[in-house]
Amino acid sequence: MINDRIRRARLLRGMSLEALALQLGDITKQALSKYENGLTTPSSTRLLQLAKILEVGPEYFFRVDPIPLAPLEFRKLAKMPRRCVSSGGLAAIPSST
Repeated sequence: MINDRIRRARLLRGMSLEALALQLGDITKQALSKYENGLTTPSSTRLLQLAKILEVGPEYFFRVDPIPLAPLEFRKLAKMPRRCVSSGGLAAIPSST
């Protein structure tokens, strides 16, 4: 989760790994790549530095993206009224059962 957020923030700022590493000063682009790939986790100090350079709040790295789901309804085809198209619009056809 943190790794995706670091990558997303960097890309939204239009920065390369190398440019971010140069701004941080004391880290290599390989180490940043490990953060983004989830191989290592940055310290809290490093997260604060990243947040400042990438212009996001520190809580950004921990936020969960909500995925809105619409309620689903399933109906059996047999229970649905049969319809036909007439010149006046849709009309229900009485079932023969």
